[in-house]
Amino acid sequence: MLSRFLVLASAACLLAGGAQAQTVGGVFGPDVNETNRELEYRGGFAPEDGASRSNHRLHYQQALDDTWRLRGVIQYADPAGGDFEPVFFQLELLHQIVERTASGFSSALRYDVRFSEGDDRSHQLGVNWTNQWLLDDGWRVRAILLFDHDVGDRARDGLFVETRVGVSKRLDSGLRLGVESFNAYGNTDAGFGRFDDQRHRVGPTLSGSFNAQWGFHLAALFGLSDAANDDDYQIRLTRRF
Repeated sequence: MLSRFLVLASAACLLAGGAQAQTVGGVFGPDVNETNRELEYRGGFAPEDGASRSNHRLHYQQALDDTWRLRGVIQYADPAGGDFEPVFFQLELLHQIVERTASGFSSALRYDVRFSEGDDRSHQLGVNWTNQWLLDDGWRVRAILLFDHDVGDRARDGLFVETRVGVSKRLDSGLRLGVESFNAYGNTDAGFGRFDDQRHRVGPTLSGSFNAQWGFHLAALFGLSDAANDDDYQIRLTRRF
């Protein structure tokens, strides 16, 4: 099963040649398992003409206790006609502020520090609020509010605001089928502008596990606004320890 997935993932990467940069962010949940340790690769592809064909991300995360989790992230871009280049290194500290209630609700805050590479990129500080509802019959809802602020010599004023929403259902097979929405509204200082000036995307997801150690996530996002890519694709492969 794992070998077949890797073949499919490699094929998707080849078909995505000539793509511009795509987000490899996720609709992350708030729950912290004190035994959690995992390594994850993410690849993002958008088959349109542009300056970058793909984004590649690797992160390692580990729980510090039953409410705090630390993650280190490194991201690279594969530019058209250029060398494989680093984009940023990021540290993320997630704090679960509401443990799962009897109704299935839980909540967390995540604090980010991003060190960016390149003359056209600024460093960033981020605060994100993620919420999750576990419902009957395997349904799960996640909603996230994200704020980022530039720091450093190339910093822009204001806050960059984004929301992400995910709705999914666990199937009898153990797979989870869902829909995710990514919405980037822009900067509070410059004004959010019209809907088509913002980046709104929505699309289906499929995730599951090969066994206790290995998991995967596939996603396709389709642009709803003019500023968003027409279609984005994401592959994740997770190794749990």
